[in-house]
Amino acid sequence: MPPLREMSPRILQLASLYHDAVVRLLEDLSPRAYKSEIADEIKKISLRESGLRFYAVQSASELNDFCASGGRKIYKLHEGQIANQVACTSGVETFLVEPLFLRLSLRDQVLLLVHERLTPLRDKFGGKNYSAIARFTTGFGEYIDLYKKEAEGTYPILNNDETNRLTIFFISTEEIQFRSSNPTENSFQWRAQCLAVQQEVLTSALETI
Repeated sequence: MPPLREMSPRILQLASLYHDAVVRLLEDLSPRAYKSEIADEIKKISLRESGLRFYAVQSASELNDFCASGGRKIYKLHEGQIANQVACTSGVETFLVEPLFLRLSLRDQVLLLVHERLTPLRDKFGGKNYSAIARFTTGFGEYIDLYKKEAEGTYPILNNDETNRLTIFFISTEEIQFRSSNPTENSFQWRAQCLAVQQEVLTSALETI
């Protein structure tokens, strides 16, 4: 096995704040989502005693020794963005391409770990919705950036593209949360539009992110 790595205190702290942010998001969107496996998985990142194990590999080829078969994975995101694979997860074990991981910003390191913790979640048919997880991770970063601006006293007016990206984020949140790729008109995504344009601060904790 490759060497074990411990996440830095800064990663643990930021993961804890991201957990608080997603709990607030889900509470605002739907009371049904108050108990959330999304939030539970993000919380694990911030707790050293959670039982998660992180292993450092040195290349993508070495990563493939520990990942599921199927070759090199490339995630296609919105607007033609492409992200190469930096990590893979099986249960409580996550394997990281350390040279690539260390080049990421603190924010992107935590978002990558969020992505990895969501991959063990399966939909109601027993499959994994990698597309929704990728869209959630990307959208969650934008959601955090928006509310950071509001915490600093800047209240941006969202343009159509920004509103659409947040709507995609809310839909992917539902797909993961409720284990379904077919959201209904009773779901919280249809109430997401008003949240996207609210001019309010998420939490005072986000001021430190």
